[in-house]
Amino acid sequence: MEFLEWLEGWYRDLLVYCATDSLQGICNLDLERDIKNQAKVYDLEQILFLLAQAVKARARVQRNVNRRMALEHLLTEAIRTD
Repeated sequence: MEFLEWLEGWYRDLLVYCATDSLQGICNLDLERDIKNQAKVYDLEQILFLLAQAVKARARVQRNVNRRMALEHLLTEAIRTD
């Protein structure tokens, strides 16, 4: 569950950086270099999709869906984004 919360924050930060080209408002400032590198790989639509998938996965886990299945689905969708 903590991983999914972290992942949501990661994609949120990536989204903020891609949308504003600024680190202002980023929570994970210690990952600045990684955020900038990932921003070169994904466009806004892809980041929004991945953030939505992370949110859905966390909601599934909270509803007691099998954690493994929820994570497998999330990772499958993430791979399709590439």
